[in-house]
Amino acid sequence: MLPDDFQNRIIPVQGTYAKLKPYRLGAGDLLFMKMAALRPQDVYDLDSFTLSISDMPAIKSGLDKLRLTNPSQCAFVQFWLRQKGLL
Repeated sequence: MLPDDFQNRIIPVQGTYAKLKPYRLGAGDLLFMKMAALRPQDVYDLDSFTLSISDMPAIKSGLDKLRLTNPSQCAFVQFWLRQKGLL
C-alpha cells in the first residue's frame, strides 16, 4: 500500500537510460509500505531503520489511507511510531 500522494515525493534516478526516465520512492514511502505490510521481515527491517522527521509527511499520508482500510493495523503502526518518539 502506498500513500495516495506518493507521486509528489518520487525521486529521479541518476544515470543514462536511453529514453527511460526512472524514478524511485522516497524513504518515507518505502518505510510506510513496510509498516502497512507488517510481515515479520518488515518489523525487523523497521527496527533497523532510523526514521527521521523528513519521512513523516509520507507516513502520515499513508496512515490516513490505512485508517480507512485497516483501522486496527493503523492503530498498531501509530503505537509503534509513538514508541519511537515520532508521533
